[in-house]
Amino acid sequence: MWYNERINRKRYARKPKFYLCCGNGKVQLPLLRESPVILKRLLTEDDEMGRYFRENFRVINMVFSFTSLGGKVDHSIQKGMGPQIFQLHGENYHLMDSLKPPDSDSDKFGQLYIVDTKNEIANRAAIVGVNQKSLKSDSYDSIQQSENAGKTDMHEQGSRFLLPASFTGGARYMKNMYLDAMAICKHFGFPDHEITRYLHPRKLTAEDMPDILRRMFKIKLESLTTDLTYKQLLGKTFSAMYTIEFQKREIPDKEKESELYEVVKDMMIHVNKEGFPVYREKVFKCDNTHVILYNKELSLWYRAHINVEWCNQTDGRIFQFPIHYRSTPVERIQFHLPGKQTIVFKDDDTYEEVTSRKLIENTMFLGWFELCKVSEIARTLNLTEIPTMFTWNKREKKFYDRKKGVSIGRINYAPRKIEEAFYMRVLLNIVRGPFSFKDIKKFNGVVYPGYKETCFARGLLEDDQEYIDDIVRTSFTGFASYLRHAFVIMLMYGTLSTPEDVLEMLTTQYS
Repeated sequence: MWYNERINRKRYARKPKFYLCCGNGKVQLPLLRESPVILKRLLTEDDEMGRYFRENFRVINMVFSFTSLGGKVDHSIQKGMGPQIFQLHGENYHLMDSLKPPDSDSDKFGQLYIVDTKNEIANRAAIVGVNQKSLKSDSYDSIQQSENAGKTDMHEQGSRFLLPASFTGGARYMKNMYLDAMAICKHFGFPDHEITRYLHPRKLTAEDMPDILRRMFKIKLESLTTDLTYKQLLGKTFSAMYTIEFQKREIPDKEKESELYEVVKDMMIHVNKEGFPVYREKVFKCDNTHVILYNKELSLWYRAHINVEWCNQTDGRIFQFPIHYRSTPVERIQFHLPGKQTIVFKDDDTYEEVTSRKLIENTMFLGWFELCKVSEIARTLNLTEIPTMFTWNKREKKFYDRKKGVSIGRINYAPRKIEEAFYMRVLLNIVRGPFSFKDIKKFNGVVYPGYKETCFARGLLEDDQEYIDDIVRTSFTGFASYLRHAFVIMLMYGTLSTPEDVLEMLTTQYS
């Protein structure tokens, strides 16, 4: 291990601790046994026999090695009444095909891990997904309603999912990383500096030493982050974050792809600040590191620099190094409507096992209500501000005063289509100190029937008169089909606050 791969890189340590090699002590190997006397002498003594052994130990070792059976079998031996025997002609050897299949054949067996790594990893993940126990999720009241109808078989309950939100590179993972970044920007403001660093291996290539390259990149990345944040190279840093992208830059073959070669040469070669190519010894020399990222098909078709990036690509992640980092922790706060707390269970769990879990009654969201009943400080904060002053104990299902560190809160996303949850989330960013769901819908002493009505009362939503007036004006010159199309567009993009009222008003006006 390299010293800069230690766990705490901000401090000098005479006895550093590492994670990559042994998981910070979780993996322990037994001590090596004492070598036999004759082998120890051959490995350590500086005599003629010892030097000869160390110079030729690989050849000597092969003499005693075993190999799988291979060779030319003689089938001419007559079978008799005795034991079965067979005879080999020539050398006994181990047969191994090429790691690259012939052009006329498809890859198979070990070749899959060399030629088609991406699909093979996906196939292995699919096999694991098919054979593992099915994980499902459903709301508490939905399970209760099924029980009232006499359906207690958990195989028929909930929806199945394979990849959790913590799966690196998954769609839910990437979305959470983006929303966390937006929460940090909301708290501290938008970034002041954006720094891009490229790793250009001059002598090493990813194909030759992928593990060394990843470790070197990680060390340099952590060193850069420490210089910018802890050492304040560019000034005091309140928060920092980064994301890692795996990019491939390549100059097309001039003979095989001459047109694309000309496009890349003209459109995608790095130049200096004056706009001219960098010349060396009066000859412009460039390699793949000088090429700006581009999409082959689109660049060739439009003869321009066009780049398309796959945002959640993680093929180069071989050490489980994180591809996202943020210096400020973000607490993702789950909320739910009454009785809608999500329950995760296995398909072979029983109804009693699922409904008896403490998580049903003691969610973090319900714990917020209990905290507001006993804490004056909590009653002055909205839900997103709670993590700045309190921490949630997952084991005890209870909030405690924050004693160290800093964290900001982010309420989980709710789509506009789930109307009650959407408008409840809007209110949770404003309401302070509620004791129950009823208090969230209360404003100026009035408890409104729904969360949407409460948003209207607080002035968080505007009426739709502007859109009604626009439709009326257009009706004098536009066809009916055009008006229907415009109204559908408003519905699809969630433009209207109360679409049912708008439809009723227009229907009454034009009927």
